[in-house]
Order: sequence, then C-alpha cells, then structure tokens
Amino acid sequence: MPPPPPPTAVPPTDQHPPEADQEPGTTRSLEPLTPARISNLIKEGIAAYNAERYDDAATAFRKVLRTQPDSPLANYNNGLVLYRLGLYQKAIEHWEAVVTDLPLMAKAQFNIGNAIVRLAEDNEENPTIEQAVETYRKALNQFQKAVELDRTDDDARRNFEIIYQRILELEHQKEKMAKITEETRQETLRLIAERRYAEAAGFIQEAVAQHEFLQETLSDLIQRSQALAQIFQETGP
Repeated sequence: MPPPPPPTAVPPTDQHPPEADQEPGTTRSLEPLTPARISNLIKEGIAAYNAERYDDAATAFRKVLRTQPDSPLANYNNGLVLYRLGLYQKAIEHWEAVVTDLPLMAKAQFNIGNAIVRLAEDNEENPTIEQAVETYRKALNQFQKAVELDRTDDDARRNFEIIYQRILELEHQKEKMAKITEETRQETLRLIAERRYAEAAGFIQEAVAQHEFLQETLSDLIQRSQALAQIFQETGP
C-alpha cells in the first residue's frame, strides 16, 4: 500500500512571500495579514497539524488562502490536513494549486497519487477491473510526475512500482476471467446444441458457483439454459 503523505507539514522560509491583493467581493479578516502574520499563521497551522488538531490547522491555512489563494505553502499544507480528514478530492484540489514551487510541486504530485488510490479504495461501489485500472493509471501518472520533478524521491519510485505491479495483476486477472468466460460459454452452447439442456443448465450453474463473475458476464446464457432445461424437463424434446 502506498505510504501516506509526509507526517510533517512544510514551514515557511525566512523570506516571506508578498501579500496578495484583495480580490473583488472578498473581505479581509479583522487582523491585517502582513507577510509576518502570514508566516505566523502557517507556523500555527503546522503546529496544530503536528498535534493532530486538524480543524485548527485548516482554520489557520484558510486564513492565509483568503488573501493569498495561490500560496504554495498554504495550499500544500491545507491539502495535508484535508487528506488526514479523509477529504481526498478536496486535498487534490489544493495540491493541484501548487504550481510555483518546484520542490513542493514534486511532493504535491506524490500526494495526489496517494489520494487517487485512497479514493478508489474508499469507493463503496464495486468497480470493474477496467475502472480500477483506469484509476491506478491516473495515480501512476502522478508518481511519474513526482519523480520527474524530484529525481531523489525514492518513495515516488516505490509507489510507481507498487501501482504498476497492481495494474499488471489486474490485467492478468482480466485475461483469466475472459478465458474462463469464453470456455464456459462454448461448453454450454455445445451442450445446448446437442439438446442436452439439463446438463447445460447444470454445467453453467456449477461454473457460476466457482466463479461468481460469470453471473454477470454470462447472465443471458444462464437464463436461456435454465429456461430450456425447465421447458424440456416438462415436455421432453
């Protein structure tokens, strides 16, 4: 399983970022957000994050984002908070906003990959193999971007390999399922063609008991074989 994002948030540097202009239709907080205040808010958010007080951390980072919506530090760290709260899609949105700081961009791409995997795992519906592969390919792309941005990121390399192997396993599973489906179909049709309807129904039912996915992939043939078996059991061929 891919590891979670780094356990510590990223602090501001000694050189404070410039304060953004107020956007139309927005209101500033009662306390002016000077560069020093922005730096302090990020530090407060990090302290709250490290203490697992995620709501307090999010509040601090949001105060910065009200006046500096493009702040790489605030977006990155707020993404970590949202990830810890299980709000993976919202975390992704904040990490995608990290576009002006290359080191943070690499970390953000890595974290986006993890969040995509978590979203797939938390999906209450039972996705098809095709859907799972598509999701994992998106995560794979993020880990690749992370490595391209930071060649020293061994975690991104490891996650890339883990997800790549998972994709290969799913594709192999898909091929195996397709083979079983086709073999079951052909044998059932052969028995039906020979007018051995009860045997056909029994054969396909036994196959479904061994491979549940056949219930969906061969649903029409299952119904047809059962209908034939019932009709000719009553009337004879």
